[in-house]
Amino acid sequence: MTHQVREIDDSGRALWNALVESHPLGQGRVTTEARPWWKASSWSMHLIGAFRGDTLVGGAVICTKKIPLLPWWLGRIVALLPDPGDIAGSSSILLKACASLARRTRVVEIEARLPVMGIDDPDYSRFYEGISRTLVSDGYAERRPGDGTYLVRVDRNDADLLESMSAKCRRDVRKGQREGVTMVGMANARDFDLFCETHQAMKARKGLGEPSHSDYEKYRAMFEGDRVRLFSAQYQGRTCNMALLDTLGVPRYLLGAMTSAAYQKGTPPTGQLLHFEIMRRLRQEGARYYDLGGSPGPVPIRGHSNYDVWRFKHEFGGVFVRAMSSHSKLMSVVAGWVPAIARSLGRL
Repeated sequence: MTHQVREIDDSGRALWNALVESHPLGQGRVTTEARPWWKASSWSMHLIGAFRGDTLVGGAVICTKKIPLLPWWLGRIVALLPDPGDIAGSSSILLKACASLARRTRVVEIEARLPVMGIDDPDYSRFYEGISRTLVSDGYAERRPGDGTYLVRVDRNDADLLESMSAKCRRDVRKGQREGVTMVGMANARDFDLFCETHQAMKARKGLGEPSHSDYEKYRAMFEGDRVRLFSAQYQGRTCNMALLDTLGVPRYLLGAMTSAAYQKGTPPTGQLLHFEIMRRLRQEGARYYDLGGSPGPVPIRGHSNYDVWRFKHEFGGVFVRAMSSHSKLMSVVAGWVPAIARSLGRL
C-alpha cells in the first residue's frame, strides 16, 4: 500500500504526538506543545503526516518564516520522521509534500536542517543513510556540516559507564555519591521558574549576555506537557545544579544551570553526579544513548570561549558525532537571490 499524505491540524494533535513519542527520531521540539517555541523565533509550524490507510506511520515538520520587508517566505524542514518500514519511499513523498506546501505559501527556499545523528548503529544509521540519499535525489544541495555533539552509550552497567569517563569525572561522581549528593526530578511550575532565574543569573555572572524572557518561556509549554524534563542535584537540602532535557528519541541535554549553593565551601562536585544519575535514569527508561547537547569538535581546545563547558562534556567519554549536513533547495529561480542577501544583511 502506498502512502497518502495530508496536513495535520489541531484535531490531530494526539495522533501526531503519539507518532513523535514512538519514533526513533522524535524530539520534544516537534510535538504540538512546541508551537510557542517556534513562534518565539517568528516561525510558523506545519505538520504533514504520511498515512497507510487510517494509520499515521510517518511525518514531517516544515516551519515557515516571512523575510522582512519582502513578500516571500523561507521554509525549514526541522523533522523528517519516515515510516520505518519504507524509509526512502516515505521520505520522498514527505519531501514532495513539504515542497507543495512551500509553493502555496510563497516560500522561495527550503532548508532541511535535520537533527539526525551519524550514529554507528544500524537502528539509526539506516535513517541517516536513507534520508541523506533521498534529499540528494529530490534536488537538495548540501549546504554546511551538521552540528557536533557527544553521545554517551547508556545501555550498559554502572561500572562500564564509569570506566568510560575520564579519571577526574569518575572521581567527582564517586565523591558526590560518598557525600550524599542526590538527583531529584523537578516537575512543578515553581521548579521551572527557579531554573530560569538560576540560568539567567549564571549567564550574567559569566558575562554571557542578557537572555530575554522569551528565551525561557518558549520552553515552558514543552515542560508543562512533559516534552522536556528538569532534573536537579541536591546537597544537604539545597539545589546546586539543574539540567533541562528533551527526553524523546535520543534524549538530549538542552540547558544547564548552577546555583550559588554549588560554590559554597564544603560542597562536593555536583554536575558530574547529576549527569551520571540522568544516564542511569534514561537507561531504566529504555534509552540507548544520551546526547550531551552540542560540542564544537571532538577534543576541547584551551582558550576557546566555551572551553570549560566543552571540557566538562568531553570528560564523560562520549563519542563525537555530527548531525546530518543541512541541505537546501530553491523553489523560485526569480527570487532565489533573496535568502542570501537577507542573510548577508542580518535580516534572517
